[in-house]
Amino acid sequence: MGGSILLGKKRRLAMVISVGLLCARRLMKRQTLFERMYWLLVHIIRGAIVGFVKTTYCRMRRGARYHPGWSLPRELTLGIIRQVVLTTQDVFSEDPTSYVAWTKLVELATKIPTCLRARAQGTRSYHVQVQGIPCVVLCKQEDYADVVNALEGASYNESGLLWVVHFHGGGYVSGGLNSAMQVGLDLISQTHHLDVDKRLVVIHVDYALGPHQKYPQAVVDGVTVYDWLTTKLGVPTSKVFFMGESAGGGLVCAVLLALRDNPPFLRNDKSYAPPAGAIVLSPMLDVTHNTDYDSHLESHDIIQGKLARGCARTYVENPQDAHSPYASPYHAVALHDLPPVLIQTGKVEIFDPVCRSFAEKGRSHGSMIQYESYEGMTHCFHMFLHSGCIQSKQAFASIFSFLKVNS
Repeated sequence: MGGSILLGKKRRLAMVISVGLLCARRLMKRQTLFERMYWLLVHIIRGAIVGFVKTTYCRMRRGARYHPGWSLPRELTLGIIRQVVLTTQDVFSEDPTSYVAWTKLVELATKIPTCLRARAQGTRSYHVQVQGIPCVVLCKQEDYADVVNALEGASYNESGLLWVVHFHGGGYVSGGLNSAMQVGLDLISQTHHLDVDKRLVVIHVDYALGPHQKYPQAVVDGVTVYDWLTTKLGVPTSKVFFMGESAGGGLVCAVLLALRDNPPFLRNDKSYAPPAGAIVLSPMLDVTHNTDYDSHLESHDIIQGKLARGCARTYVENPQDAHSPYASPYHAVALHDLPPVLIQTGKVEIFDPVCRSFAEKGRSHGSMIQYESYEGMTHCFHMFLHSGCIQSKQAFASIFSFLKVNS
């Protein structure tokens, strides 16, 4: 009996010492990646609990009037995400390397669900390295042989294949292929909107991220993958579309401008033909370090201005570089000679005013920019496609209409 009590005391003492060491290492900023992941997970769990309690309490007090059309599950989900962002944004601003820990956590959490979902809906994947840039290609099972032949250079059967080059979101500092594939799976699950003679292929690009790799490497990666697809594989530019959400949407616009202008950082004298079109969802078009965001929109959206500014400073260290059109397409002086672009935003997201201004400016410069803003929707509302969100379904129907018209 006495031995059991002594053993229990030793275990408690060991636990106290372990927690003390973890706290001390955190204060001294000498954490391993695993320790950063641990503390970030603690903040995420705390934020999720607080978000659930706050959202439930507010819903009980005021009913559904505050967000007309939002179901309780969706409001709970958005409330939890928003509170997690509020809880973790200070961690990221204090230690930018925590973005790496966040990416690892998200990739671990999405790996198995992504694989199971791909198998359930009959989607195949193919991993490829493009000059050192990891990419994963998604297509339907019945298209896999043609796609692999094209990727391996054996032959290219262009009968009806549409190639969508996708850049994931994550503020230019987080995100990976496992989480990005959810967007590709959403696209492929909706191919019934396409004509029967057209087949969809999605290429997810694992482009360079801060804090370890800075601007303009992400833009260079985007141009590199596009050049590989159209030059080495021989895919016609008329069969290639760009797509991206959040920071990935901003990167799409930056790559379009780089293809048009061939800036010095590309280090070549090539002339690039533009893709057939581009689809950008809730794009982050401004990474200047002191961007102001509408406080009313911040009170509704899941993304907060402090988090967006922190990501921007991590991606582009030099404030002057942040005003470059290849970092912040919103600040481009000229938006002429762009391919057709579809911009979709939520009306209560913090990026909506910038996106609206960008679209108006582009149209005034002669570019075909289609801007759609969805009532009551937040940042990247497209992720609610399979939860009964009518606006998400409408947005995807519009995306496929855009693909049909421009292919």
